[in-house]
Amino acid sequence: MADLESSYESGKPEVRVLVNRDKAADLNVNVASIATALRTLVAGDDQVTTYREGDDRYDVGLRVTKEFRNSPDAMSRLYVPSSSLGNVALSSVATLSEDTGPIGIDRRNRQRQILISASVVGGQSLSEVLAVADNTVKELNMPPGFRTGTIGRSKELGRAGASFVIAFLLSIIFMYMILAAQFESFVDPIVILLSLPLSMPFALLSLIIMRENFSIIYSSVGILVLFGIVKKNSILQVDHIKALRREGMPRLEAILKGCEDRLRPILMTTAALVAGMLPLALGQGAGAGTRRTVAIVVIGGQTLCLLLTLLVTPVSYSLFDDFANAHWFRRFTNLFRWRRTAGQTAALLALAAVLMPVAHGADELNKQRVGVSVTTRKLTLKEAVEAALQNNLEIEIERTNIANAQQLLNAAKGVFDPVLSYNPSYERRDTPAASVLQAATGKLEERFINNNVGIRSRAPWQGMSLGVSFDNTRTETNNPFVNLNPYLNSRLLFTFTQPLFRNRVIDRERAQIKIRSKQVGISETDFELRVIDVVARVEQAYWDLVAARQAVQVAEDGVKLGQEQLSRTERQISAGSLAPVEISLARSEFERRRDSYYAAQDILTAAENNLKLLVANGRTNAVWSDEVIPTDSETVAKPEAEELGSAVQVAITKRPEIRLLGQRKSVNDIEQELNRDQLKPQVNFVAGYANSGLAG
Repeated sequence: MADLESSYESGKPEVRVLVNRDKAADLNVNVASIATALRTLVAGDDQVTTYREGDDRYDVGLRVTKEFRNSPDAMSRLYVPSSSLGNVALSSVATLSEDTGPIGIDRRNRQRQILISASVVGGQSLSEVLAVADNTVKELNMPPGFRTGTIGRSKELGRAGASFVIAFLLSIIFMYMILAAQFESFVDPIVILLSLPLSMPFALLSLIIMRENFSIIYSSVGILVLFGIVKKNSILQVDHIKALRREGMPRLEAILKGCEDRLRPILMTTAALVAGMLPLALGQGAGAGTRRTVAIVVIGGQTLCLLLTLLVTPVSYSLFDDFANAHWFRRFTNLFRWRRTAGQTAALLALAAVLMPVAHGADELNKQRVGVSVTTRKLTLKEAVEAALQNNLEIEIERTNIANAQQLLNAAKGVFDPVLSYNPSYERRDTPAASVLQAATGKLEERFINNNVGIRSRAPWQGMSLGVSFDNTRTETNNPFVNLNPYLNSRLLFTFTQPLFRNRVIDRERAQIKIRSKQVGISETDFELRVIDVVARVEQAYWDLVAARQAVQVAEDGVKLGQEQLSRTERQISAGSLAPVEISLARSEFERRRDSYYAAQDILTAAENNLKLLVANGRTNAVWSDEVIPTDSETVAKPEAEELGSAVQVAITKRPEIRLLGQRKSVNDIEQELNRDQLKPQVNFVAGYANSGLAG
């Protein structure tokens, strides 16, 4: 490629607005609202409304004065809308800076584009150049947000290829339909059309022999023309063969006679076509290359496939005639013939049923909305908030989180519960005796019955722990040297452990209890924040629905006024006081107001679905199919402005976000205290008392 040029040029001074999305979210300012407000205030809106005085209509524009838009500092003092605070200064949610940008932004299908144009170096085809360009783009490894494409002749090349395939298929279909209607047969058109695929290789071969490039447009036109000529030769053969057979001639004789009779007309047609295309193939001058491609395709394709076509058509006719005379194929064609009339009648009736209501009520407004039934449901703001608090899934999740945190706290406190243990056991020993002094029978028999009871517990202060255990063992033996048989051996044990340095003030278990307690508070604060968020969204959605319904009513009134203006204009034109051309202006204004009404209906549906999504617990709720009518039409009174210092103090005291940060800081402090305690040496004071007894 050569002469590369790009449409991108930089250096234009501009003011960039960098929105702080965190601040905007805290102040309930929508980023789209910032863009819309700046576009209207700085760039201006040529038509925010219209003013009519008599028969004259004036557009009303809106734009701030020059001193509020001539510098970034002046623009930062502009105000943008907030859903909770009314208006907020632009400097509170965004930063303005001077920079440079492109001189112009080109768009295609609402997407930004940079156009790169080039010329093809001589001797190369456009398809080869496009393949090299595609490979080069793939090697760039551009980010996912970028994509490339072709326009102009490059795009038309691919579109023409697809169009040729469609045209080729449609030509086959339409030729088959026409031939089937002409010959009243499903098989004969197939015999005729079999010669078409045979002509395409010869057409392409002729281009290769003459060293001509394949033009997707002109070569395709030549192939379609070739189809018509080749098909005409087959029609001459098949039609004459069928005529001879209707006269009573046998099939084989009819085929031979028909080919012999139609050979001369086919040769004359081919010679006339080739002679007519020779001037195009040999011509010079402007556009001769494109005309030469068409002529070579027709001349080469028709000449080379002539002999093959004369042989294929009679052979295929004989084979398909055997196929058509099969018993099952006859039954199929007879079934289709008697159903054809009934099918045509049913299709005409269905088409009439579809087209009848088109012209009825063209000027009437369609007030029915998709997915909304005729049933209405009146809803107050209080009812909407209560339904949201009861059915909203996000609030249910927060409730579950609170219960889960409380259960984790109870589980952590279980470390201080006393543990009672009871360990009974029975043991029997039979030991061979080496001496009769040890056992007279030569086998020492011993029986042990143990009943051990104990209780231990940790104190919630100073890390101390206590334990009491009582061990009781009953022993029975045949040892002659044991005086007490059976005998009981008992032991009572008291233990006490007190950490002196590490784990005295705090240990892992007590730290876990404190952390779990703080997490319960964090879950409750999250629940409070979620409730505030849901209530705020419900209120916003509720008043959005009120505004959307009012906008629909205003748009409907505008349609009525437009209809009255249109009727008045028609009467004035009939009376001769207005020129007939004025009817187009009145009609366009009426249609614009109709479009505004349907756009307002779409906004109403979106606002209603947003409110339903908050107050309903699923699509199965009956409120989804009803039309919601808000009954509250007035907002609460605007609160009086307070001093900045007192307002900040109230916010710090009451805002749950501040309390949530304090609770999370407390958790970090507890973990730091535990880690500092674990650095101390571990020294424990351990005391115990034991008392044993024997009886038997």
